[in-house]
Amino acid sequence: MSKNNLCDQASERLLLSSLVKNGPNAFIDINAIVSAEDFNLGINKLIFKCISGLYEDGFNSFDPESILLKGRNLGFDKYFDKQENIEYIELLEHGSSSKDNVELFAYQIKKWSVLRKLHNRYKDAAKYIEEVEKDEKLSTILGHAEEKIVDFINDVDDGEVIGSLSENIKSCVQDVINSEVIDQVGIPTGFQQYDQAIGGGLRRGGINIIASRAKCGKSFMALNMALNMSKLNIPVLYLDTELTQEYQQSRLVSIESGCPLYLYETRRFREDKNLLESVKMAGESLSKLKIQYRSIAGLSYQEALAVVRRWLVKYVGFNENGQAKDCVIVYDYLKMTGHEKIGSSTPEWILLGLMITEMQNFCVKYGVPMLAFSQLNREGISSDSTGSIAGSDRLLWLCSSMSILRNKTEEDVEMQCGWDFGNKKLLVLEARYGPGLFHDDYINLVASLKPNRSEYEACGKITEGLTYYDCIKSTTNTASRTDS
Repeated sequence: MSKNNLCDQASERLLLSSLVKNGPNAFIDINAIVSAEDFNLGINKLIFKCISGLYEDGFNSFDPESILLKGRNLGFDKYFDKQENIEYIELLEHGSSSKDNVELFAYQIKKWSVLRKLHNRYKDAAKYIEEVEKDEKLSTILGHAEEKIVDFINDVDDGEVIGSLSENIKSCVQDVINSEVIDQVGIPTGFQQYDQAIGGGLRRGGINIIASRAKCGKSFMALNMALNMSKLNIPVLYLDTELTQEYQQSRLVSIESGCPLYLYETRRFREDKNLLESVKMAGESLSKLKIQYRSIAGLSYQEALAVVRRWLVKYVGFNENGQAKDCVIVYDYLKMTGHEKIGSSTPEWILLGLMITEMQNFCVKYGVPMLAFSQLNREGISSDSTGSIAGSDRLLWLCSSMSILRNKTEEDVEMQCGWDFGNKKLLVLEARYGPGLFHDDYINLVASLKPNRSEYEACGKITEGLTYYDCIKSTTNTASRTDS
């Protein structure tokens, strides 16, 4: 195959057409995949440079007129004054490409770009082989081959460089010495003992997982934490795989107002003046918070991450280091949807491994923390180990912390940690940055949910209680004072 055939002009044209038709929302999805130099056709390189410039300038659309103007500003008059090129750019607006395919086009363009670079390396290698002298040393030949391989890898990488841990470390230390004392390294979830156990809240670039059995309160826990963090003026994106925005809004109002969800949904709360006033106040306060919601039911995790990427650009923004400003992603919950871009026969444990790997890479790249919820498998009915979490091995490799949310039982009452201390418990099993909890210890949660709460009084609010060990101490001290 000749070098002239090492391209896909159709993908180049369709990608540019998608960018013209869909604007920045499409550009965000492919910006990290291709650059102008990956295009083979000269006019396509120039158009992509113009679109990149418009994006950096904050334009909301990439219409042909703006592209032509940007091209002239960049000094492309020689090309953009030609009638055939003007018509080519104007026709991009009428292409049949869909935004859903932009990543596919981008990867096609990248693939052929890499192949062209590899083709050049092979040509150079062939020329070298033809000119090798009979007495050439083996070490020289191997050195030449190694040089070409390294050059090729450097030519197709992302432009990243290897840094030094010692670089600027003195100034970093001095900055820490001069800075104010902070209460917490990460973003507080509103559950202080949980934050302390995992190492100071939700840290940038980390995924913190909380797992439970079905109907145990995962979504209520997610909403409570999201609400707490948004009250600190932290933007929160709530990704939901199962419920609807309307239903989650009802839950949120119920949590904030203290109005039982049953009464709110049936409108019976209006019969109680106090509840009516509480609901009104909740609506007012919630309207000012930065909790944004997106149902990702039916989307693959790759598509869900594309949603997050667009949210970061549009609503959060980035600091001078290219990291996202303070924000949190709440993912409710980790599961395969059947639409992942991989063979349908691939075992779920492999898919979960790929999923958590890509999510971790995403969080590290953009410097965002993620709070994710997961399902306990059948073993999780009675086991309090990481093995009871579906896909646990793969999740445990990369997550920052792993915890289990459970309903308390009569067995807990018998262990001197009864309903007065809480009706749910949170076990922190693994923590990369924090101390975790002692063996058999757990955090009591006071939840306005079952068990030990009827649906007529349950509003879904969850607060933190004492740890199990503190409960035992409290009970023991009370008994000692009674005896004395």
